Amino acid sequence: MTPPRRTNLLLSIATILAIAAVVLVIGFGWVLGNSGSAGTGSSTSVPQYCVRPPGGFLIVVSQYGYNDSITQGAGPSKPWPIVTVKEGQIVNISVCNTDAESHGFQVATYVQSTVNIIKPGEELNFTFTANQAGTYGIYCAIPCDLHVFLQYGQLRVVA
Repeated sequence: MTPPRRTNLLLSIATILAIAAVVLVIGFGWVLGNSGSAGTGSSTSVPQYCVRPPGGFLIVVSQYGYNDSITQGAGPSKPWPIVTVKEGQIVNISVCNTDAESHGFQVATYVQSTVNIIKPGEELNFTFTANQAGTYGIYCAIPCDLHVFLQYGQLRVVA
C-alpha cells in the first residue's frame, strides 16, 4: 500500500507546482513610481483611488501581489518591486489595495514599528527619510492568501 500513497503524494505535489507555474506566467504589470521604481507596462488601468504621491511611489497590492510580484517571478533571488532612492531623501510611498482581502505593508528599518493593514479599496501613505544606505525588505506582515508573494520587495538606499 505504501507505493500508491507515495505516487499520490508526488502527483499532488507536481499538480501544485504546475498550478504555481501557470500563476507565475499569467498576469499583468504596472509602471508605478518615479526614477528607481521597477515595473512593466500594462493595459489595465489603476483605480482612481490609487494615487501616486508627487515625486513618490505607488505600490498596488492586487490578487497578483505588490505591483504584480507573482507575474514578475518574485522570490528570494528576484526582488519585486524595487524602489531606489538616494540616502537622505524623503520617501513618499502610497500603497493601494485593489484585492478583495486585507494585506500588510512593511519596510524593514523604516516602516515596521506597527503592523500596517491595508483593507480592500483602501490606500495608505507612508513618509520617511531614507537616512541609511543599504537594501531593505518590503514585505507583508499579516497572514493572507498572497503572503508568500509579498515578501520580496526591496527599498534600495544609495549613497
